[in-house]
Amino acid sequence: MGNDFYDSKKYDLKDLPEPKSDNIEFKVLKKKTYGVITFSGSDNEEKNKRYAEELKSWILTNEKDYKIVSVPIYAGYNPPWTIPFFRKNEIMFELNKKEEDILVNK
Repeated sequence: MGNDFYDSKKYDLKDLPEPKSDNIEFKVLKKKTYGVITFSGSDNEEKNKRYAEELKSWILTNEKDYKIVSVPIYAGYNPPWTIPFFRKNEIMFELNKKEEDILVNK
């Protein structure tokens, strides 16, 4: 397991600084669609699981054109010394558009 960091799409790979470690790599990712829920406060496994279930339930109920294609992904945006009330956290699921069934008359 590792950490991912994202940079603005206004930059090309050539614009990013050279990594100082061989353990760091830059790559361009394909555009994807995610369902996301945001919450503040400290995160822990129980809280992440609760928000993941809430988001999954909402997607399955309200987004009939999409299907979930990933496990829940946790994203935290602040250093550990940030006051919990000011922390921003997200849980997300990658989504794909459902393919419509095509009926063929023979």
